[in-house]
Amino acid sequence: MNKKIVLLFLALTMQLLTFAQRGLLLLEIDGEETQLYKESYALVIGVSDYTYWPDLPGVKKDVAKVKTALEKHGFTVTSVDNPTLLELKNAFDTFIEKYGNADKKETRLLIYFAGHGHTIITNYGDTLGYIVPKDAPNPNNNEAKFQSAVMLMKQIDNYALTIQAKHSIFLFDACFSGSLFSTQRAIPQEINDKTKLDVRQFITSGSIDETVPDESIFCEQLIEALTTDYADNNKDGYLTGTELGKYLQTNVINYSKDTQHPQYGKIKHPKLDKGDFVFKLESGPPPTTGALQITSKNVTGKLYIDNIYRETITEGAVKTYSDLTTGVHAVRIASTPTEWTEKIMIIAGQTTYITAEIEKPITTGTLIINSTNITAKLYINDIYYLTLIIGKNTINNLEKGTYTLKADTWTETVTITANKTTTVTATKIEEEPKVINLPEMVKITGRAFTMGASDLSYTEHSVTLSDY
Repeated sequence: MNKKIVLLFLALTMQLLTFAQRGLLLLEIDGEETQLYKESYALVIGVSDYTYWPDLPGVKKDVAKVKTALEKHGFTVTSVDNPTLLELKNAFDTFIEKYGNADKKETRLLIYFAGHGHTIITNYGDTLGYIVPKDAPNPNNNEAKFQSAVMLMKQIDNYALTIQAKHSIFLFDACFSGSLFSTQRAIPQEINDKTKLDVRQFITSGSIDETVPDESIFCEQLIEALTTDYADNNKDGYLTGTELGKYLQTNVINYSKDTQHPQYGKIKHPKLDKGDFVFKLESGPPPTTGALQITSKNVTGKLYIDNIYRETITEGAVKTYSDLTTGVHAVRIASTPTEWTEKIMIIAGQTTYITAEIEKPITTGTLIINSTNITAKLYINDIYYLTLIIGKNTINNLEKGTYTLKADTWTETVTITANKTTTVTATKIEEEPKVINLPEMVKITGRAFTMGASDLSYTEHSVTLSDY
């Protein structure tokens, strides 16, 4: 099952964070630590089992991965599986009422939804996006009934504005278009000294009507960004919303083979578009390894890195290896009939991308038949190929070799050479007129003679010829 994915970030911002203990984050300003969060809470909602829509089995795995990643970042996670519309609304309302009230000013909230979404273009041209709960009907059968059984995405604006927690992030992995929030997004600003100011950020996984697999590339890259330092551009140990947007945009476009184009920006609100959200990444020694991603365009065979067998790679496959030490490595695919090889440079903490492609030798040629007077079926090696017309007839991609051509009374043998053009002329052979051998004529002068046999069984006839 395919789905379109959108990730929405609604966040307030901070400077650099130091992770002290579960749920508690400290802000470091000029060498002094200041408490940023007292608590961190997440609501993770996944709908994989639908009543009237196709199921999304990949959602169940994505939700589990996101839950684990968030727990590592200090969140207390509440999970809701396969909610109906009533249960979905209740989950949002209860979570926000409990953790997003004025008493929870020093907390951060994260709400994640994975499942179906739907977009409707109104008669006046507006685009409306909806979150689809488990029990929503099919809009193709009854659009009005559908709209009363789903959650309008504009409701998220209301949630974002009513939450009293210091920072809040909404992430939606659902099937509505990437242009859903286009009326609210502004051009993103780089991180600057105003990071204490509020912000609402948006990151979408694609443009309008882009479709991606149920096995979410977007979710996979989100998890990688949260659990590694690959998205941390300046390697300072902190991941900002802007860095995350850039990372997802670059990687999702690459992994999806240019079929998804994530976009990111900020809400158009004078008090909510000045900051940038920050994640504290796990501290540790600088990375000593990097990753290699190989996309096989047309090569199938055994893959070796530094002459060590890894696995068999097939045409069209995309493989990633994240355990390579920094430096130069030799990559080889033992394929038939041609072997593919390449040397690559691995940089610590980064991914090197290569494409395995073998330029296959050309084995075909072109045949041009100039027909002077034939409009008949052409047979090549006694197999019908096309009907000739008067003039130029072009046949491409004929395998090299010798062929017998026949059309009407014309026949010819030609040899096709790879990557070359062979030209012949087809002319109908006109048959010579038949000669009828008539008995020799003998002139007889006027007199009487007898015709017929002298046999008595035949009647004799007398003919008199007169001169004239």
